[in-house]
Amino acid sequence: LATPLLLLGADLRVILRDTSRLLWVFCIGAVATALAATGSYFLFAPQLAADMAGAMSGGLGGGGDGWKVAAALAAKNIGGGLH
Repeated sequence: LATPLLLLGADLRVILRDTSRLLWVFCIGAVATALAATGSYFLFAPQLAADMAGAMSGGLGGGGDGWKVAAALAAKNIGGGLH
């Protein structure tokens, strides 16, 4: 409850003015992480599927859940950096 109340009283013009360089760097890092996660998924998904098909059914590759792993790792790298 405290965080939304703090944000309601924030002056966005001052925040954007004072943190404009940091915001650009964060946006570049977030886009780079999303592109790397997407590219890595398409690069390694066939290999993961082949390796995991015999080991377990419905695992990372066998069940087609590799995109969930890539999304979780990308979200951890993007959102976890601010906490």
